[in-house]
Amino acid sequence: LSNLPWSPFVAGILDLFQDSKNVYYVLEYMGLNTLHSERHRRTEKRFTDDEGQFYLSNIVLGLEHLHKHGLAHCDLKPNNILVGDDGYLTIADLGLAKDVSWKEEWDSFGSPEYMPPETFDESYGPVGLTVDWWSVGGIVYEMISGERVCFNHEVYERVV
Repeated sequence: LSNLPWSPFVAGILDLFQDSKNVYYVLEYMGLNTLHSERHRRTEKRFTDDEGQFYLSNIVLGLEHLHKHGLAHCDLKPNNILVGDDGYLTIADLGLAKDVSWKEEWDSFGSPEYMPPETFDESYGPVGLTVDWWSVGGIVYEMISGERVCFNHEVYERVV
């Protein structure tokens, strides 16, 4: 990630260092507001069509940047999308990001509500960049409906 070129739609790493037990990385300052908190601070809990289109375009540009450089986010959700002071979105928390050229099995993913069927059942095909686009669908649902994507055993079975 430290070699990833800068994009206004992906939180960049400014510095990277480690000690004997930990690796530390310093990100650009983006403020504390997330897409999740932005939605919840509203009375209606949903975005207007214009806001939804604008926010979706920001997310798509961020994902295109990651995917162009061979990275899948693997944990895209409203809590991992920051809202800057200028109103633009930035994708953050790349702790579970995967290099798509990695041939080993992808063993960790983020929140179940935003995970596609292939992460639960290999018969749906290989896991790849599509994991992020499935997550975008869940985020769009939340922006339009004003309701969180629910996940329980029934939803898990419906996804699979």
